[in-house]
Amino acid sequence: MVNNLSEEALELDTIKHFEELGYSSMDCYSEAFGEDSTLGRQTSSDVILIPKLRQTLEKLNPELPIEAVNGAIYKITKDRHVLNPVFANKEVYQLLRNGVKVCFKDNNGIDTEDVVKVIDWNFPENNDFFITRQFCHFFSFLLSVYTPKYKTLETSKALI
Repeated sequence: MVNNLSEEALELDTIKHFEELGYSSMDCYSEAFGEDSTLGRQTSSDVILIPKLRQTLEKLNPELPIEAVNGAIYKITKDRHVLNPVFANKEVYQLLRNGVKVCFKDNNGIDTEDVVKVIDWNFPENNDFFITRQFCHFFSFLLSVYTPKYKTLETSKALI
């Protein structure tokens, strides 16, 4: 017998399972952009939630100055669209896996190098697990149009 679940039912059921695993979730269908944005995005082309990223980096690296966190955010969010997607993904994977090497001035004004932890692999409960529903972004549309093997917007969103 064929299961006739709608895409919406599948999406809601999947989110429910993620919530049972400890994820927080948000329906972003009516998301506002700009200064008073819902998730801190200026436009729908912003695919990284900078406020959530900043909050997590500060939580995981309380000993590091804001300058180090800002440097990590810059490296994580840098534009990689000209790279081969395999190399771009590998670069981001390394940052997530190993942390982000940054240079900054310490309290004495001395140039210092350290690693900003992005994910706490030893204590997963320290991480922020967040999933969105109806997260609109401009690049999903481009992927679905220009990448024939991805047939829907929902499928392509997982790639960003």
